[in-house]
Amino acid sequence: MPNLENTSSESIELYFSVLEYIPSVIRGEKINVGIAFHIPSEETVKFVKTKNLQRVRAFDDEHVEFYKFVIEQIEDQFTFPKTDEITLEYQDYNKEYDDVGEMNFLSSRTKYYNNQFQFKPVEHVNIPENEVGDYEKDYQKTYLYYDRPKSDRITTAEVKRLLGKQITASKFENVKKDPDVMDEFGLTKIFDYKIDGKYILTIGFEYKQGAFLSKELKRRLYDLENLNEDVSDIKIVVDDLASDSPTYEKFENNISQISKEKKLNVEIVKVSKFND
Repeated sequence: MPNLENTSSESIELYFSVLEYIPSVIRGEKINVGIAFHIPSEETVKFVKTKNLQRVRAFDDEHVEFYKFVIEQIEDQFTFPKTDEITLEYQDYNKEYDDVGEMNFLSSRTKYYNNQFQFKPVEHVNIPENEVGDYEKDYQKTYLYYDRPKSDRITTAEVKRLLGKQITASKFENVKKDPDVMDEFGLTKIFDYKIDGKYILTIGFEYKQGAFLSKELKRRLYDLENLNEDVSDIKIVVDDLASDSPTYEKFENNISQISKEKKLNVEIVKVSKFND
């Protein structure tokens, strides 16, 4: 596992799994609605659900009450230790959670969800103990992206940081940060990562800085048009709401045209789907 973050002598294993809601298996549409976090060494598990019920309602307005009921059950199952709302004392659930200290605790529970609510495969990261909270918040930003206001779009720098967390949780073996592929003037490195021969660059389609975004997109397009290195396989990682931007479709069309002209294999993916 690549080490892309600053680590300390004390590290901890953080396991997590993203919950998807799939109202209709036939339609196949899905939306991320929560994340389960598990720390075996601390014998804790918690569930963070999406705050954007309006988005869920827009996605499936016929079964909102059913959705709310099931989410409450899931939240209860993936919460330990439990605190009584009245006495605020820890309750004794040792029999149900007697294996909460085991590494496979999360996978042993999530595997039974295979209908309208499904958990993605469990991932885990080895991180500094004092950064657990930061990692959990960043995974929430990555997967529960509809919880953020539209006016609070993430920048390219934040997409790159979130991608770094994704790569840390992955099983990639050959990872190089900031590979030595320079722009036409030899001043700036074009790509953020090189993974197993594929070059990765990140872009955040932030609304608030339209002029900056326009300049950023033009620079990226120019760099790809003028690639002199032996680069043929490229993945562009964008924020999950990039397609909502009025500039996205034009950028996508330009990338497609450059790919054909330069005979490049270019794939645009959302940061939350990078490890899929």
